[in-house]
Amino acid sequence: QNDSFNYLDEDPNKSSKVQRFIRRETRKLEKNLYDTFNYQNVILKEMNSRLFENLISVPEKVGRYMYYDKFQHPDDNFPTYCRCNEDNFKNDVNDIVASSNIDEQIVLNVNQIGDIKISNEEIDYIHIGSMKVSLDHSFLAFTLATTAEEYFDLCIRDINNEKTYYNVINNITSCEWSDCKLIYDGDGNRIHQYHMYYTISNQLGR
Repeated sequence: QNDSFNYLDEDPNKSSKVQRFIRRETRKLEKNLYDTFNYQNVILKEMNSRLFENLISVPEKVGRYMYYDKFQHPDDNFPTYCRCNEDNFKNDVNDIVASSNIDEQIVLNVNQIGDIKISNEEIDYIHIGSMKVSLDHSFLAFTLATTAEEYFDLCIRDINNEKTYYNVINNITSCEWSDCKLIYDGDGNRIHQYHMYYTISNQLGR
């Protein structure tokens, strides 16, 4: 029996047929649901409003910092990643929520990514893949997909200077810090998998 959709078993990162199918079906869905767009926003806001205030994850200790994410506002669609010095954290997550004296630092506010333009295009889709903080806690490397095909690009956040560098390296699968360098997998065509070193200080002119 012929299955005209058997190509959907192929890797969507490599198959142009699968990618065309995803784009076609996405456009069809958006067209069919266009008249419900405002209603979707109403439902989303209502769902977010039912979340208890200061929804926060369990902090994770990395070096001298406690890292965690939280939803700061009812309208937030994505979490804000934060950190505080481990000295501010004593027993449990309520130490962070209840205290107004904590020197909290925002590592990355994902909600703000949708407000910018990358390559002169508006962002309608956001998916954060992996997130890795540098060994000296100065930089955050994260992978970002802005289309449903989910091609991830490497982005780097200069945490202390509150500046984000987008599309530093295109089409990667993962990354990891090694001293002042990044090791990453993938290449521009997503054909071969390989490791190579990337000197962040040269790219950012530091």
